[in-house]
Amino acid sequence: MNALRLRWAVASAFILATIATLLGGTVGSGLLGGSLLDGTLSADPWGWASNPVIAADDGGTLYAAWAQHRRPGIWELSAIYVKKWANGQWEQLGGRIGHARGHAGAGATWPSAYAPSIALLGKAPYVAWYEGGGYGWGTLRGVHFGSSAFVAHWDGARWVEDPNTEQLNGALNTDVGLKETGYIPSARRPKLAVVSGRLYAAWIETRVMPGSGVSYNVLVVKHLQDGRWVQDGKDLWESRQVGDATIIDLAIADLGGEPWIAWSESKRRAGYRPAAVRVARLSLGDWVTVGDRLNVSPRGYANYLAMAGLAGRAYVAWQERPSSGNNRIYVKHWDGSRWVAHGDALNADPDAGEAGRAALVGDEGGLWLTWPEGRPGQRAKLYVRSFGSTGWSAPLAVPLRDSESGAADTPALAISRRTPYVIWAEKSPPPATKQIYVRALP
Repeated sequence: MNALRLRWAVASAFILATIATLLGGTVGSGLLGGSLLDGTLSADPWGWASNPVIAADDGGTLYAAWAQHRRPGIWELSAIYVKKWANGQWEQLGGRIGHARGHAGAGATWPSAYAPSIALLGKAPYVAWYEGGGYGWGTLRGVHFGSSAFVAHWDGARWVEDPNTEQLNGALNTDVGLKETGYIPSARRPKLAVVSGRLYAAWIETRVMPGSGVSYNVLVVKHLQDGRWVQDGKDLWESRQVGDATIIDLAIADLGGEPWIAWSESKRRAGYRPAAVRVARLSLGDWVTVGDRLNVSPRGYANYLAMAGLAGRAYVAWQERPSSGNNRIYVKHWDGSRWVAHGDALNADPDAGEAGRAALVGDEGGLWLTWPEGRPGQRAKLYVRSFGSTGWSAPLAVPLRDSESGAADTPALAISRRTPYVIWAEKSPPPATKQIYVRALP
């Protein structure tokens, strides 16, 4: 199971597709093999699971996390769950992760948990997530908290929270604007990365301009040091004009022993402008922008993105929609002086395929890209490409759990022992709820 075998599978699929085309058959991508690691990971198959993520250590142990609603008959707020793959089976690590209503002296009013991120610090898995509802997280000692980001780690027997001691509820959120507005800014979509043996957390934070009620977004990055969360650099956003930024997505990664962060951002000034992709790296305690915007079209709408390293280079994949057309996946890498494009769109069908959120992962064996994609009126399939010395392979379809009725979304990737693993959410009847699956790629 290595990059050579994957490229051989890609070449075989390309030959078969070419023969089919010459014979007048339907043009399409080949089907990738690889073993499904047992059945659904869902903690409740009659509930709704979403936003899976995966991490792997060098010994072949996998850790999968996702957000989970229970079946309708069980009144329980959504929470985060983690399972470990070892010795040929999935083992659940503890129970639900996240706060119950009434946590911290009845302060947690709507602590529904969403969008986990997972990283391994040594042998310990760390998970970040955010909690909140339409009215925020809750109120403690007269202070109202917007949606709040948290981190916890598995100590071998239970999940132990790694609180930010500066906040009453232990959330990573800053308290910017607290005196003026009376509440803690909202945090969402936290992402974790281990850089040079240190755990970093990045998230999108929503601030409010005092007096006007106008909200805007910034990126905040902190690292865990001696049990405390320490902010790295200043708040990060491209606009640098208060009240102007709307941040859609972010990614953080270790590039050459430094934290790099990528994000997609739209501007509100003079009406909403198409979102751009930017990248920055932490240098001498502050964030330094890396090159220009990555967008292919100056009027393209950039959305979800991913970032990974290969041979010391930063690679960024993102979803972009032109002013007229379909959602496409693009990749660029930083060559030390500029962002270099990897050809045109990498969709299975660049002209009509609607591509969803992409994931990217790399090791010394190469780079892997995965994304869901469906044509209008069709269920989304899951695709993968590999990148090596000869460039990008042809797209291959990853077999879903239900090849007829399944629809895939929000995939993620991890690599262990040169084997890439893909995790994804899939909706298919019955029971017509969303499940989580993992497949080893050949």
